[in-house]
Amino acid sequence: MIKQTNGVYRVEARSTLADGIMFCLLIFGALILGAGFWDKPVMWGVVVLGVACVVAGVLLLTVFKFKKLVAEVSEEGILERASKVSKGVIRWEEIESVRIYDCGMTNSLGRRRYRRTDKFVGIYLVDPDAYAGKLNIIQKGIMKAGLKMGFAPISIPCNLLGDDAEALVEICSSLAKKK
Repeated sequence: MIKQTNGVYRVEARSTLADGIMFCLLIFGALILGAGFWDKPVMWGVVVLGVACVVAGVLLLTVFKFKKLVAEVSEEGILERASKVSKGVIRWEEIESVRIYDCGMTNSLGRRRYRRTDKFVGIYLVDPDAYAGKLNIIQKGIMKAGLKMGFAPISIPCNLLGDDAEALVEICSSLAKKK
């Protein structure tokens, strides 16, 4: 979801960690609930705990929307938080282009081979080596490995953005033209 406030576009996505914790809470509650009814003398304390876990999991999944910041786009540049190589705001002067690209991978499962294509929003830099100089050694290694495999220097997975990927690219293009 893209929200605009005071010329700053915030791109948010559901937190997969929070979703995983809530799902585990539901499963744990269901197991506890089943264990409460397992013995003939019903253990009502365990049943109540199980119901409480299930109700809390359902409430957390439906009512509370845990979001995490994926990117923040402003007239200054892009603050990207989706990849492991983010290091503060990337100024428009450092950015060559922002576009969606496909990265195809061939995987094999036994004798079968299949090709999978993933889409990314790629932030292509004018000088990737200058940006890599700002990174620590691990981030630099991740970025260099990604470049060798055909990724953009900075990539945001489109499955994280959903339908907002094209809108993000359009916003970036319009703001980059202003500079």
